[in-house]
Amino acid sequence: MPHLFFRSSPAHFQGLSQVFGQGVYFSSIGSSALLSVASSIGRLDFLLLLRRQHFLVKLVSPLEVKWRAEVKMALQQIAEKLQDAGWEIVTQVNWQIPYHPAPEKLLDWREVMKGGGLPNFFPPPYLVEIGFGYGEFLAHLTEKHPQKTVVGLELSIECIRIASKKLKEFSNVVLFRIDGVDGLRTLFPSGSVEGVYLMFPDPWEKRKHKKRRLLSPFFVQLLLERLKKGGKFIFVTDSASYSVYARKLFHHQNWWKSEQKTLPFFPTRYAKKWGRLGEKVWTLEVEKREQNARKIAPLHLLSFRHIFPVDFSTFSAHLVPKFAEFSSDGLVLKEIFSGEREFLCLAFLKKKIGSVPIWLRFSAVENGVVCQLHNSLPPLVDDGDEKSLMAWAKSVEEKMLSQKLGILIDALEKRFGEPNWWPFDAQYHQKEGSLPEEEIVLGAILTQNTSWKNVERCLEELKWRKILSFEGIENTGEKELAEIFRITGMGKQKARTAKNWIRWFRDALGGKFSVLSEQNFRKVRKEMLKIPGIGLETADSILLYAFHSPIMVISAYARRILSRIGLSSPISSAHRWQELFDSIFASISDRARIYQKFHALLVELGKRNCHRQNPLCSFCPVLDFCFTGKQKNKIKLGEVQK
Repeated sequence: MPHLFFRSSPAHFQGLSQVFGQGVYFSSIGSSALLSVASSIGRLDFLLLLRRQHFLVKLVSPLEVKWRAEVKMALQQIAEKLQDAGWEIVTQVNWQIPYHPAPEKLLDWREVMKGGGLPNFFPPPYLVEIGFGYGEFLAHLTEKHPQKTVVGLELSIECIRIASKKLKEFSNVVLFRIDGVDGLRTLFPSGSVEGVYLMFPDPWEKRKHKKRRLLSPFFVQLLLERLKKGGKFIFVTDSASYSVYARKLFHHQNWWKSEQKTLPFFPTRYAKKWGRLGEKVWTLEVEKREQNARKIAPLHLLSFRHIFPVDFSTFSAHLVPKFAEFSSDGLVLKEIFSGEREFLCLAFLKKKIGSVPIWLRFSAVENGVVCQLHNSLPPLVDDGDEKSLMAWAKSVEEKMLSQKLGILIDALEKRFGEPNWWPFDAQYHQKEGSLPEEEIVLGAILTQNTSWKNVERCLEELKWRKILSFEGIENTGEKELAEIFRITGMGKQKARTAKNWIRWFRDALGGKFSVLSEQNFRKVRKEMLKIPGIGLETADSILLYAFHSPIMVISAYARRILSRIGLSSPISSAHRWQELFDSIFASISDRARIYQKFHALLVELGKRNCHRQNPLCSFCPVLDFCFTGKQKNKIKLGEVQK
């Protein structure tokens, strides 16, 4: 692809954001920058990198040859803008490369995968050559087997172009630009291939390079699964060591019938060359004798997308300055280019066959930060690669959130001390012979859509009437109970809900508050949510405080505080946050106690400072890392200065 070298002034990127304006996204970090240009084929991303004394403008991800003209137009647009800013073009590298249409016989393997596989385009059986070069042997196969579909797999676009010209008269041949192993694994169904040909592959003679050889135990298993019974694999090489290695791979397999030859199967360009030089050529022909084989799942396109439930400012503040620390066993972060509302990261996905470069784009969305694949040509991966990428995303979440939550809990403890929540009157229950858990359940139901002050007034009324117990609630008429509950709002509904919950409690759990196992409390929670008037927050509060089950209560206070300090958005789901809390505190045995403490501190902060309207930010213990509080204080300071 064409690219440019520039020489700039010492100011470098100063004023470039104003020069580019609309249609071009510009962001910089250090001596590098990212430029995104809107084009007819979507957004094209270029990197502006410092190389010795000059700046290089190059495309982020390689595109198909047919889009070369669009890339050149985008580069010309960038060049004009940079020249307007005072930058000088030093050299134009590959600027005048003519436009070449895609080879006639080349088919996009991504379109084949979307269309349901190769049999929907060309009928089996298939004859496959891996690395066909200039296509001499491919033309021989096509002419010799006109009733069969001949498939060529190659990575070099120049070889594909030359071979396509040789094969333009044949209708039973198709070419793919894809790695041999990936193509054999992805394009062909099980037992659909009649022959696979590997002619003069790179032998990789050095010991440290032998892992790069195409022939491997996995490749043998893949052949066994893709070839039909009686199908053949023919391997030709000029390397004696590679020939011995290949023979050993197939020799100990009972389902292969192998035969070693000293003459080439077909006089290709390399075979003629070695023949003129008097060199020896080895041919190995193996035939599949048995049909049974281990199933190997085909590869699929990487379609990674993950939403981090944090504010973009919080996310970038953690990831950008020390992003290398967030590398994992499955993913290594290398370069990052940040902007105001999104940034781009170069990463390497570790696979068994080596590392695959990918570009990840992080963008601010309504409910957090979305991370998705940016490559115009996404790599082929299996389920293990997808899982390693998802595991990396979850580990990033855990690292950021555990660090932020630890700071939050310490700040709240320092201000409010050890919390005493859920409050109940122990002396009253001891005197009346009732249980404190009964007051907790009634308080959780009454606190729906009201303040805790109103709940306290209602509980005091129940104490005065000496009916603050399940037995007292059951013996009180629903109308009288609704009148008492009217202080907290929705008195009739809450009276009906309280009676229904107590009835369910006696029928389902035998009227006993016992510590539930994790499996049991999940089932109890599902059953409890079926009771009319019992929502997520109410059920979780009852389970956490009355049954001491390890489940975090995502209350209105929690949503408000976490969103204001940048750890969440107001619309983040409670289930998502509970999963994150469970993963962060998974190693702690008494999670219920931690959740009770954290929930109580959030409630205390919500009652004292973090009000829904007119929060008291000036005296808030978490003001140092609260984005909402800092913004509000800046506005107040500006008003005072005026």
